[in-house]
Amino acid sequence: MNVYKKRSIKTYSLNKCIKQIKSIKNLSIPVFIGGGINGVKAKQIINIVKPDGIDVSRSLKNTKNIISSKKLKNFLKEIAVA
Repeated sequence: MNVYKKRSIKTYSLNKCIKQIKSIKNLSIPVFIGGGINGVKAKQIINIVKPDGIDVSRSLKNTKNIISSKKLKNFLKEIAVA
C-alpha cells in the first residue's frame, strides 16, 4: 500500500495493510491495489483481500515500456486459480 504525500511516497507491506483494506471494503468503498505487483503477489492479494482491482501494468511491461504478451500470458496463468 502506498501513501502519497506532496514530495514522498511511503510504502507498506500487504501484511501490514490487510486489516485496513478489509475495513475499507466493509464500508463498501472500492479498493484498488497497485505497486510492484507480479503474478505471485497478485494471487496472494486476490485470495486475502479480494480487491475490486489490481494495477499490474508496470510489472507486465518490457524494456520499451510496452506490455509484453509473454509476461501477460504468464501473469494470467498464475492468477487463473486465484
